[in-house]
Amino acid sequence: MRSPSRLTRSFGSAAPDPRAAADKQFVDALRSRSIAVEPVAPPTAAEREQVYAIASARPAIDLEILFESGSAGIGAKAAPMLAALGQALSRPEFRGEVFFINGYTDAKGSAGVNQKLSQRRAEAVRRALIDQFRLPPDTLIAVGFGKERLKNPAHPLAAENRRVQIVNTTVTAAR
Repeated sequence: MRSPSRLTRSFGSAAPDPRAAADKQFVDALRSRSIAVEPVAPPTAAEREQVYAIASARPAIDLEILFESGSAGIGAKAAPMLAALGQALSRPEFRGEVFFINGYTDAKGSAGVNQKLSQRRAEAVRRALIDQFRLPPDTLIAVGFGKERLKNPAHPLAAENRRVQIVNTTVTAAR
């Protein structure tokens, strides 16, 4: 008796997207430095460019976690937004998802000072999410962009430029 011939092709997944694989490898490399609550080193300029390229193609929100000029402190006005973010990222459907926490400044001050300040802002939000919502440190990658990417370039000193952006990398942390 002959076995019947197949009438359909395999339902296996399509060929993997090489860009997605490269993005995952990059994000995993940053994650390995973010396992500790206090990351070992902030991303380099080249890594920031790669983060920006990935973030540009991913779901993102600019949060109204605004900062005072020259400050990385999370104020009382930002607490409700931070709580909403923590609750959202704690939901089961986001378990294991890796997020960039991108910090920004306005255009006041030098590039070097603003770079460090934006990194501190991103790290402050990251620390709050880890401490208050027990989110795994390796799923939150803090990246400071300084004044490189103003939200409102027409008004470079505007408060909305001093912000944090959350980006879902669409990479899932290995567990």
